[in-house]
Amino acid sequence: MINDRNGEVVKTSSRSLQRHYPQFMETLKFPIISRREFERLKSCDSATLTDLERVARFIYLQKRSRAEFRRRYDRPGTL
Repeated sequence: MINDRNGEVVKTSSRSLQRHYPQFMETLKFPIISRREFERLKSCDSATLTDLERVARFIYLQKRSRAEFRRRYDRPGTL
């Protein structure tokens, strides 16, 4: 269950996945995993994105939340 406070995620993701599933999967194929990319997507205005980009952005931010960055990358000796 996704708690969608503004309605964007459920409405956009269901429509995008129904109509453009192969293209959606292509946007998730090679994500750039870095703090810079995380901050760029976090500060990006979602109104300027296509539906597919908006859903991919949501998934990226959820998967790469600060807690996950700390857990995986803020340990000595890791990148």
